Amino acid sequence: MTSTTPIRRSTARDRVRHCTAGSSATAGMPRDDAHDRLRRSVGGRIDDVVVLARRTAELASLLPQIAPGEVVVLEAGGRSRAVTADARSVVATRSIDETITLLEAELVRAPAALVVVEAVSAATGEVLPIGRLAAAAHRHDARILVDAARLLPHRAVSLTSWGIDYALISSRVLDVPFDVTALIGRADWLAASDRATPTTPTAVAVDAFASAVDQLATIGFEQLGYREYALHKRLDAGLGRLPGVRSLSAFDDPLDRVGMVALAVDGREADDVVRQLTVRHGIAGCDSGPVTPGRTGRAVRLQVGLGTTFDDVDRLLRALGGSAVAAA
Repeated sequence: MTSTTPIRRSTARDRVRHCTAGSSATAGMPRDDAHDRLRRSVGGRIDDVVVLARRTAELASLLPQIAPGEVVVLEAGGRSRAVTADARSVVATRSIDETITLLEAELVRAPAALVVVEAVSAATGEVLPIGRLAAAAHRHDARILVDAARLLPHRAVSLTSWGIDYALISSRVLDVPFDVTALIGRADWLAASDRATPTTPTAVAVDAFASAVDQLATIGFEQLGYREYALHKRLDAGLGRLPGVRSLSAFDDPLDRVGMVALAVDGREADDVVRQLTVRHGIAGCDSGPVTPGRTGRAVRLQVGLGTTFDDVDRLLRALGGSAVAAA
């Protein structure tokens, strides 16, 4: 939901100046203000800044546009939103080690200022090894921008521990009645820019976003992880007993998985399976999308999160096992 009230467009320098104030204990701006709460929620450094926007697409393109050099994007299940038209691409393979080798080879072939990665594969929900990717970028004097929006509701994010220069997070994946996107990270590139920043969300919207993130921390990311692991384990075991139903992965490496399960039903188009699950069986939170880079076809994607119960998993398995969905 987005306000229609016209707002002033400011420069990136104006926004960074404002956000820097929000990250320090200055008069009239306490340390626990919403900007600082968002910075701390992703383990930001004390001098990191927070730039906010109403629309994700506006902020996602900001840093690649102002980076003082070329941009390389790692594609691991869908092209990142945080890219420019002239960005160079490295397509992930089935091996994490090989993917990192290809990324470094591209940075050796032609230097880049910024590497853009998504923390979670949009195709399968697998979590990429962000710390290793950040180290690879830094070895070649590049900074890294991580789109962590899909990871935020499921796992703790830490710019400091993982060596991330910039992270992108969004309220769209949380139960927040406002659209707010935050770009959090080092101030120098943003402060050196005179480009107009995106439309600024209201203070109420920003506070609601920060409160939702605070609530996740109150529940505890460790508890969230244990619960989601149990749901995935139950779902994987059930899928393994269904003939003609296969779980899909982007990588051969055993990676953590959050937010979704990707699968295929032999002899059935993914869109047809989704229609059967939603219309005939009333299964919510499923859609279809590209499988992985380098592979044709589409996958059935099933959402798994805080609101998912074991009963939901069992109901889904019964629906997949029915003759209306599974191939004979």
